[in-house]
Amino acid sequence: MKKTDELKIKLKERDELKREVAILRRELSGLNSKKKDLIEIIKNHNRKAEDAKAKRDKFNSKIQELKKERTTINSAIKDLFATYKDLRQGAPNKDFKRMEMELKRLEWTLQTRVLKVEKEDELVKRIEELKADLRDFKDLIHLSNEIDSKKLKSKKIHSKILGYSQDSQKHHEDFLENIKEIRAIEVKIDDVNKEKDGVTTKLDEVKEVLKSKNALVKEVSSTLESEEKKRREKSTEELKKEAKLVYERFKNGEKLSTDDLFLLQRFGQL
Repeated sequence: MKKTDELKIKLKERDELKREVAILRRELSGLNSKKKDLIEIIKNHNRKAEDAKAKRDKFNSKIQELKKERTTINSAIKDLFATYKDLRQGAPNKDFKRMEMELKRLEWTLQTRVLKVEKEDELVKRIEELKADLRDFKDLIHLSNEIDSKKLKSKKIHSKILGYSQDSQKHHEDFLENIKEIRAIEVKIDDVNKEKDGVTTKLDEVKEVLKSKNALVKEVSSTLESEEKKRREKSTEELKKEAKLVYERFKNGEKLSTDDLFLLQRFGQL
């Protein structure tokens, strides 16, 4: 095989390798971009997860504070109820709560209805009797009202705890959902990394082959240049000999062509 043909083949093979390197580099660049996009998605989910966690923890903190407050109130209710029981044992054997309800009902009737004088006097008398009887339950009534007030407050706190618990659970679920998404994307990133490793290995192999191919191209090119140089040197010697012959013809008075004249001029014969 001629060296020129060999060089053409080597150059073609080198160009194919260069194209393959370019393709692999584009593929690697695409995988890097894909990985970068996935990392940005993870960052976004991380921000959402951190936000959800902060909100969840905030509600949990409020819940703990409310639970402490409720425990304090319930403890106070327990103490008040113990005192109430002691007082109840020494009080008259009457249902003061029913008496209070009756008193309120009669006072409302007296205020809102037009009654006959006899009926009104009867109501006023009964109201006074109830007030007199209820004075014996003054301390019990005070304790009962305080217990009821604290029970109501405890109930309201319990309702708040339930509401905050629902809010906390919602944010906790958001947190878990974002963590789940992050884990799924991390798997995708692992897959991309595996693809990158494969492409990188292939690229390194092709680059190594290309390096060897470039060396062969350089070697063949160098051989061709050397041969061309020898060919040029040989041609010069041959042209010098031809110029001498043309010069002899010139001296003999022969007619010369334009090329003959250029040849003589080239080698200083004119």
